[in-house]
Amino acid sequence: LEGINIIDYKLERSHEAFGELVIHLQNLYESIREYCDHKFSVKGGLACKDGIWLVTLEKDTVYRAEILAWTDGGGQNKLKEFFAETNPFACVTDELLTSLNMEFSEKDGTPFLGIGACGCVVLVQNVDQQEDQSKIVQALKVVYGDSNVALLKAEFATNQEILQVEKAESVIVKASSMTAAHTGAGMLMHEVCDVYEGKHVKQRKDALASLLNLHLLGFYHGDARKENLVKFCSGLKWCDLQRAGKLDQLNPTLAQAKVGKDVLQLLTSLGYTPESSEQSGALLGQYWTKLSKASLEALVSAICPEFFLADREISAK
Repeated sequence: LEGINIIDYKLERSHEAFGELVIHLQNLYESIREYCDHKFSVKGGLACKDGIWLVTLEKDTVYRAEILAWTDGGGQNKLKEFFAETNPFACVTDELLTSLNMEFSEKDGTPFLGIGACGCVVLVQNVDQQEDQSKIVQALKVVYGDSNVALLKAEFATNQEILQVEKAESVIVKASSMTAAHTGAGMLMHEVCDVYEGKHVKQRKDALASLLNLHLLGFYHGDARKENLVKFCSGLKWCDLQRAGKLDQLNPTLAQAKVGKDVLQLLTSLGYTPESSEQSGALLGQYWTKLSKASLEALVSAICPEFFLADREISAK
């Protein structure tokens, strides 16, 4: 049995619709597993007005999600290939779990934690962990392919470099090790975290404060979207650091542009449309010079006047 396919149709592509599709596929997998001893995957397409999400599950876990636009000229062949091919992520993950002597763990009924541009993150625990011990659950980021392995290596190296700075563990997700596989690699992260939503004013302010803390450490992120923020009891932390870098290795003009890009990326991912002006350019210069809460809030207030409004005020508008 090579695979089971399902198509779900939604009016819009959203996190809620994606979650519903994953639940459908997980239920399908569990139903088949009771009667089938063979290894198999389930694949699904979430169709909406602007395209299709192609989703693959292996062992009840999402390993890949691709977006296929209706306007893509090669979409028909891509769709055919998707439902016909085997899942390389499953092979890489199996190899990594064996090498690390780990197995899937679960949170809210699934080991799937998230998916990014170059890989997915699953929850794992040690196979030899005793039942009477407190469960130590870690996050494993899995990537497939040479280009994505190179990105993961860069991310791990940057992670270790940032961790040399005092208080860095309160700003970024700590990676403990990197393990190679035949056609991919995995990065093990110490803690398990929750998804950051950024729906309310306090959450948005916390995201801004977390970005300031990263800049104060002397680093820019390079992909500072809310999807790369994760929530811990101690606060928000940044992950996916493959595009991050040291600010003091850049000339002042480029360094200012990098921190400015981080701010714009974060605001855009939170649903705002930043407005540029001569004033905002001057305020960006002040933020880069001072790297303070006041200078960052002044910049954000100028380019996104609604950012600091209470939720009820935004709704009323």
